[in-house]
Amino acid sequence: MIKVFSSSSDSSSSRGEDGGEKKAEDIPPEDYAIVVELLDCETGDEIQEKADLMAKNGLITAGVVEAARVILDGNIQQGQDEEIILILRAIYDVLLKELQKIRAPYAKKVLEFAQEVMGMFTAEDLECNNEMALSKVRLVLQEEFDKDEEIGVTREALEKYLGDVLPVMDMQDDRLKEQLAACEDPKVQVQMVAQMMQRTKERMQIDHLREVARTFRSE
Repeated sequence: MIKVFSSSSDSSSSRGEDGGEKKAEDIPPEDYAIVVELLDCETGDEIQEKADLMAKNGLITAGVVEAARVILDGNIQQGQDEEIILILRAIYDVLLKELQKIRAPYAKKVLEFAQEVMGMFTAEDLECNNEMALSKVRLVLQEEFDKDEEIGVTREALEKYLGDVLPVMDMQDDRLKEQLAACEDPKVQVQMVAQMMQRTKERMQIDHLREVARTFRSE
């Protein structure tokens, strides 16, 4: 069995998914135990097989992945043997991929829900303050947020998705502007301008949906 620095003696730290600093002593024993169990594996295939089984049994969480990262960082800082570092890194990479696979269906659900709600109102509804359409949007969000997390989309997940979309749209818009500036075909220019106008409307919808979702924070 590979010997690693224990979570109680290691003073290493790492930044978690929420941006906060995580220390080894902050890791719950059950999360640490999952990582330690994988240290018994002798090959990469065995690590993968055991991690697959853990995922099927619902044992792999963000906390477990964070535990693996803190342990890896701690051993690097303590100058542990490169062979052990490679094993710890392999364990972290496998756990992270398993967590991403677990989250993928939920991420798709968030995307589909956002698209569904955006189809319920238009930028024109926002411009003319169409209370009927906008009230429906708020009602749909409230009904979704009231559902159990396993069934519905949470406010936090929707806000994060919408917040992540905007920077991507910014980069796409910048490229589109560059292409428009370099374009010499009048017909193509008209099409590109129309595309940019449509994207402006979509941005209005995203901003509105995000703002409405935020109003549920204190409710």
